[in-house]
Amino acid sequence: MNVIPLTSPISDRVVYRVADQAFDFIPNDPGEVAARRGSPASLAMDAVHVDVGMPNGILLYLWGYSPQSSWLAVPGTPAGAVDGVVMVDEPELDSRGSVTIRRDGSDPAEVWWTQFDADTGWCRITSGGTDESLTPLATDTVIGADSSGITSL
Repeated sequence: MNVIPLTSPISDRVVYRVADQAFDFIPNDPGEVAARRGSPASLAMDAVHVDVGMPNGILLYLWGYSPQSSWLAVPGTPAGAVDGVVMVDEPELDSRGSVTIRRDGSDPAEVWWTQFDADTGWCRITSGGTDESLTPLATDTVIGADSSGITSL
């Protein structure tokens, strides 16, 4: 995974739809998303996905199923995010469309869970790793990474 300053993040908002138990991405300019997206591809963290612009591999936005009943109450907000664009180099994206990342059911450290701060409204989907760097994907979405890959959204 590379972080490079190519373009600004997509202007959007991510909302949680209680009835659907899911995150929904609402772009301010659908044309901007279409221009960046190309062919459909995504990285999956269980049932939450990050859409990837193909063929350039730029991470765009998140969406997907995440039942609130499974969230853990944990205070915190992302701090220190550095502007840039996150790109992935995942050959499987071209042939499969969606690739599960860092998920191995035999290793509890690889399970993704959602933390939620009720005071700020921030959700953090994490595999438990430490965020060595934070980069905005979209207006209200930040991705965390370490030397081995994605650690949080």
